[in-house]
Amino acid sequence: MLSSDNKKWLVTCIHIVTGKVENTTDVRQFEFASINALGTELNIPLVVGRDQKFIAVSDPGKSGKILDIMAIPLSDSQYSKISAFGSYDVDMICDIEIGEEVYANGFAGINLLQEPKASSFFGKISKANTARFVIDAPSIKGLSGSAVTSKNGLVGLMYGDEGSDEAPIAATCVRLNVVKPAIFQ
Repeated sequence: MLSSDNKKWLVTCIHIVTGKVENTTDVRQFEFASINALGTELNIPLVVGRDQKFIAVSDPGKSGKILDIMAIPLSDSQYSKISAFGSYDVDMICDIEIGEEVYANGFAGINLLQEPKASSFFGKISKANTARFVIDAPSIKGLSGSAVTSKNGLVGLMYGDEGSDEAPIAATCVRLNVVKPAIFQ
């Protein structure tokens, strides 16, 4: 989760909600989707009528596609139900440096129908483009949507791996400083 002044967002990967590797800008894929937080009474529909209740960002490298990140604005009541999972301030978002050490902390298994357990991941940024960066080690299954931090602050959102499911080679992340102006207003 991220917060700034009186605004709060739940930030996660779109593939966690849709189950799709690539998502289009067509809001119909979210019509019956909702966010449910494990162990809480929180249930947030992502589309109500024709109104989209989340923020997504177009992928600068793929026309008609969106990045694998979504931000759902939260009311104070919704935020209080899940704030125990932790939150970052939007002002912590910063740019990356190739070779920089990064860490991801999350709850592996939270979407795998098992009891989630706290997990940590460590690596170095090995390459980057406009909207993404790659870490020199494969991620831990179930850490999609986890915040990625460096010594300088919050740098990304983990969403997958390069390579195959059977042989992942490097974790992939969305660069938060690139999406910040479009999402966290």
